[in-house]
Amino acid sequence: MSKVIVLFKTPNTSAPIMKDPDDDILAKSPRVASRAHWLATTLVQRLRQTIYTGLIIRCSHCRTNRNTTRSRLVALLQ
Repeated sequence: MSKVIVLFKTPNTSAPIMKDPDDDILAKSPRVASRAHWLATTLVQRLRQTIYTGLIIRCSHCRTNRNTTRSRLVALLQ
């Protein structure tokens, strides 16, 4: 999958803070996160899986060259 970077505005400087959601924002384990943080993390992970699965299912119904379509989808998701 492609990397997503979240930009946060800093109050004192004009340079934004860049954070990677997988490394800096989403919880790694329910042991070290609050219940709300862990629930939000699992929601984001489920949404990602649903979007990816939905794209593959739609791709399987295409009447064009499936290998080409899947290759393009993989390239877009990286």
